[in-house]
Amino acid sequence: MADIASRSTTQNATSSTIRDRFEVVLLLDATNPQQTLDQLHDLRAELWRALVGFKPGAEYNPIQYDGGELVSLDATRLLYRLRFFAEFQLGRNLPSQPAETWHERELDGLPSFTGVTVRVDAIDPADPNLQRPGPDGRLELTFSGELKQ
Repeated sequence: MADIASRSTTQNATSSTIRDRFEVVLLLDATNPQQTLDQLHDLRAELWRALVGFKPGAEYNPIQYDGGELVSLDATRLLYRLRFFAEFQLGRNLPSQPAETWHERELDGLPSFTGVTVRVDAIDPADPNLQRPGPDGRLELTFSGELKQ
């Protein structure tokens, strides 16, 4: 079992696809080669019916088949590996969902944004008796806005 994470698709939040991978290994008696191949064919088909399309959890996409391969074959046994995966998103879609990352937990701890006050000290015209060039410390404009929750 292993997982692979994609890079986050956003810059100001986490939104990564996590691919959980797992393998199923079949061990078959290989003393009768034709019967062994028939069994392998039937067992693969049965595993596909049991796993492909199954959703292991609400947050997961359905399981997909990722290929198979013969691992070992000798006079007495056959080993065949089948790979599967299911993906889910790390990072929530809505603020009402529980935090899934450190960043989301930190944002949840901030107070609600209820409003803003902007105070503007323009660079020009500057008071020539004070620092020049640049803001002179006198506010030319102040405005506020409140947000309704």
